[in-house]
Amino acid sequence: MVFRLQTAEGNIREYRTVYTAKGEPDPAGDSEGSPHYLDKYCTYCGREWKEKTQDHEECNHMECAIYLARKRRKDGPAGFMVGILLAAVSMILAGWIMAEKGQNIVIILLLIPGALFPLMLAFRSLIRGLRAGEELLELTEFRDRGTVNGIKAWQIHEDSQFIKPNS
Repeated sequence: MVFRLQTAEGNIREYRTVYTAKGEPDPAGDSEGSPHYLDKYCTYCGREWKEKTQDHEECNHMECAIYLARKRRKDGPAGFMVGILLAAVSMILAGWIMAEKGQNIVIILLLIPGALFPLMLAFRSLIRGLRAGEELLELTEFRDRGTVNGIKAWQIHEDSQFIKPNS
């Protein structure tokens, strides 16, 4: 299960609780013989899976959702900076090659995707970080006040998805 909240207006919000981490070394290794690590899927509460989980297999702990939102919010700007750095390096490298060889249309055509791809990844990472920041605000508001964006909310479970608890 993912962590789910339902507002008094009937809106359902879902928050992920599982993240990917580096797991045990693969006994087979890779072709060069260096260790290759298998991914594992973890939650803040300590649950782990070797295979990617389905929504109904995840935990539904609020603290796990808050931890993951905090982690994703922090990773967003870091990914943005790495993407910008890669784009700058590719542009500098392409400019250096153009200066060495003279302006060649092939080099210019390689420059555009070489710089655009890291820029697209950078902005994707930034947007994901901003969305995670919004999720973090909603989750902490629910934890502290029992509301989401000022609207009364409650946690729902998969088996009782549309049942409002007595309050």
